[in-house]
Amino acid sequence: MLKTCLNRLIPTLLAMALMVAVAQAAEQGQKPGAGCSGCCGAAAPGAKGAIAQDVRKCPECHYCGMNRHSFAYSRMLVRYNDGSAVGTCSLNCTAIDLVVNFKNTPVSFQVGDYQTKKIIDAQKAVWVIGGKKQGVMTDRPKWAFADIKAAQVFIKENGGKVSNFEEVMRIAFEDLYLDTKKTRDRIARQQQRKPLEDNRLSFHATASK
Repeated sequence: MLKTCLNRLIPTLLAMALMVAVAQAAEQGQKPGAGCSGCCGAAAPGAKGAIAQDVRKCPECHYCGMNRHSFAYSRMLVRYNDGSAVGTCSLNCTAIDLVVNFKNTPVSFQVGDYQTKKIIDAQKAVWVIGGKKQGVMTDRPKWAFADIKAAQVFIKENGGKVSNFEEVMRIAFEDLYLDTKKTRDRIARQQQRKPLEDNRLSFHATASK
């Protein structure tokens, strides 16, 4: 099912996803590429609690640069048949990675349990789509739970519906265009603000002399 979904969506999404990946990587000073591990650098600073092993190896999202320890409840790790592994902050960035690395075959998907933040098998997880909690890199939230009871408690408190990996992955691709468009717009706004901030700093420096 996932393979069929990818085959249908790849021609439409590939160019867009590559552009987003390059733009976001440029903003973070990184250079992502298909086949590279995407897991490098020092452990992520600033977040509380013990740092999981996968976060130590991949402290930042390969595409948006977000701190994976801070987003331990939504982070993902994808392993490919060529031995590479890519750490992301969310299902949204994982969807981008699947398009960028479409020539490689994913052999495992892992995701942070929303409640415990422990890394679990994403394909066996109970997923919840929707609800009032703000999603990570997406307007339509998608959360993973190790068991159905925890998911049901979450739904009772926050809304949403129970789902599975195949459906949540399909919906992630459906949401990808609008979600990444917002990211591109955010990057554009940041780039527009930077010259103005630089000019203000230059003016203050000149005025203080």
